[in-house]
Amino acid sequence: MKLYPNLLCMGLLAALAAAPGEIIVGAACADEATTLDVKDGWFEQLVDTDFVAQYAVLPKPDGVQIIDARATARRFAPGHIPTAMNLPEREFDKLVDRLPGDKGILLIFYCDGVECMLSHNAAFKAEERGYTNIKVYAAGYPGWIKSGHMGSVSIPFLKKQLDEGLPLTLIDSRPKERQYDKGHIPGAISLPDADFEKMRDRLPADKDRPLYFYCEGSASSLSFDSAEKAVKLGYKQVKLVSDGYPGWVKLYGPGPGVVAGSNR
Repeated sequence: MKLYPNLLCMGLLAALAAAPGEIIVGAACADEATTLDVKDGWFEQLVDTDFVAQYAVLPKPDGVQIIDARATARRFAPGHIPTAMNLPEREFDKLVDRLPGDKGILLIFYCDGVECMLSHNAAFKAEERGYTNIKVYAAGYPGWIKSGHMGSVSIPFLKKQLDEGLPLTLIDSRPKERQYDKGHIPGAISLPDADFEKMRDRLPADKDRPLYFYCEGSASSLSFDSAEKAVKLGYKQVKLVSDGYPGWVKLYGPGPGVVAGSNR
């Protein structure tokens, strides 16, 4: 068994790795470590939740791409790590052009936890194609959610939920007059992040009701910031729509605007 901490502790691990047998991580690293039984066939460069979390934020950081290696409709669409792109391992060769052109970019692959090999297999395939900075988040999406982090849903999944009339509250975190009023996802309420505290009574009283936050896509942090505020208020089913309104427009066209004088 080896202990794989986040990369802040990698320097210490490098010094200890020369010794055979079990690696014992010092106190400075122990709190950050995730204990994993390394399995045959795993990609060697592993990272933990804290490492991934610094990149799973909006606006999406440059120089890194998180990649979900799971199936699109069944796994990625209803829940994935924010800012992740979907590249199913079983369709890797067909969809490889989705990978960034920069072979030195940081790629972080994940799938459905420590029993899932899709992320490791995809990492090896990316390495074969010349990518040089590859990591695997072996805990995967189950580990991400278990650690208390928010998930994100795809635009098609959101539309399906709306079309079926399932109980949810969709929140547009963008400025109302400048953006929401000019076009928004159908059914969304306006709760600008800048006015969250004074308008939070627009949120449902039921803390178990699913909340979906969106803004202007991966270039904006408004939905991420508002979603975190909702979590702190005790809402238990909070998710992001990371692709935001631009993602909706790309797939389904512009949404409705608001007639002047409306307080919606």
